[in-house]
Amino acid sequence: MPSALLLIPLLASMVAAGTDLARFRIPNALTLGLAVAFLPAAWLAGLDMDAMIRHLGAGAAMFALGIAFFSFRFWGGGDAKLFGALSLWLGWQPLMIFIVAMVLTGGVLALLLLGLRRLPWPETWRKNKMLRRHLAASSAVPYGVAMALGMVWVLVHA
Repeated sequence: MPSALLLIPLLASMVAAGTDLARFRIPNALTLGLAVAFLPAAWLAGLDMDAMIRHLGAGAAMFALGIAFFSFRFWGGGDAKLFGALSLWLGWQPLMIFIVAMVLTGGVLALLLLGLRRLPWPETWRKNKMLRRHLAASSAVPYGVAMALGMVWVLVHA
């Protein structure tokens, strides 16, 4: 897939990161729209049927893995759907680069959140709803951010 067309999933992942960060939600319309947009983009890129099947296989396999992560409560449902949709666009070849970058940035993000939760935040800052949600000991890591950073890494290095 040409890099110019990969700007579509990059922009979608940035929107997903923003909504995940703000509300711990990744809209279904975004992930579904991203998956559906793959077909015309693949046609524009001139992918043959064999390449399209490989991309579909990568997307389906990573969606299944994401659902497994969701069932074990490692991820939210939006993370699983976004992972499948982004993998569909990437296909098998750059997928490992994406996964490594996503896991590393997700780990750094988790450590950062753990560290930030230990800091004595001023009471006025704690009134901020988004900050309060992220600083809560029980809150999850907004993994859409890690996926967006993984997409950036793929576009820059692949």
